[in-house]
Amino acid sequence: MTPVSTFSKVLWFAITATYATSTFNRVSQAIIHEPNEPFQDVSPYYFNFGAQIISKNPEQSPMGEDALLASKNILGVADGVGGWALQGIDPSNYSYHLMENSNTYFYSYPSAYAKNPAKLVILSALTNSYKGTSTMTLCTLFKNDLYTANVGDSGYMILIPTLKNMPKKSGTTFIYDVAFVSEGQQHEYNFPFQLGSTGDDPRTATKGRVHSIADGTIVLTYTDGVSDNLFPYELRALVNTYIHELKVKHGIQLRKFVPAIDPNEMAKRILEYALKKSKDVTTIS
Repeated sequence: MTPVSTFSKVLWFAITATYATSTFNRVSQAIIHEPNEPFQDVSPYYFNFGAQIISKNPEQSPMGEDALLASKNILGVADGVGGWALQGIDPSNYSYHLMENSNTYFYSYPSAYAKNPAKLVILSALTNSYKGTSTMTLCTLFKNDLYTANVGDSGYMILIPTLKNMPKKSGTTFIYDVAFVSEGQQHEYNFPFQLGSTGDDPRTATKGRVHSIADGTIVLTYTDGVSDNLFPYELRALVNTYIHELKVKHGIQLRKFVPAIDPNEMAKRILEYALKKSKDVTTIS
């Protein structure tokens, strides 16, 4: 759990990614960067993040082709295209270095990139020397806004706590509702926009948005291993089920036990359910 500093408000973010089978292995596709303090001059908020990886075939490929970046200031996922393995090229190299480049450039000049993640996507792609292709999503904070950039069918969802009246005069409680779901970019069905060797021009393919945020917001970032298997209402239900369990355990309202929320556990549950549904031949998603 990331400690809360006296000047920071806490936002709860789960960053998630699922991985396709690959014939190559990397020790880790996750870049976790934790500076001692978030940048107060950039934003009064920071990410209290969780990062989870689950492979579709852990025995053959523990990491697969995707990569993620998680820190107090920037979140990202990149979905590498596994087809490069047929040419003897490790597809994880390209996606990993998209995340590594983003991390390096961001922390070299955070006040410039915090409100322009699209520029980070473009720069990270143009300076990536590895062969491969990938979709990509980045989220950053500047002041009280969440800035996002997206290429292809990786994406993100924003959930906000809403005060709900309970039935039979049992009072009120907080339930998370979906405030926004990003739209995938595709040339045609099953052909998403991509960065890379044979991909789209990052200067025209990258789409950015800005969202106002508040204390307690949850942002889920994911590759298509999540979005292809889970509908937004299912993600919302998974989050609220976890929150309800905490309410029962602690016996008090959400706002009073925010430190009990574990974004890693939230991300883990989402990935496990997405993996379960991906293997269910009776499921239509």
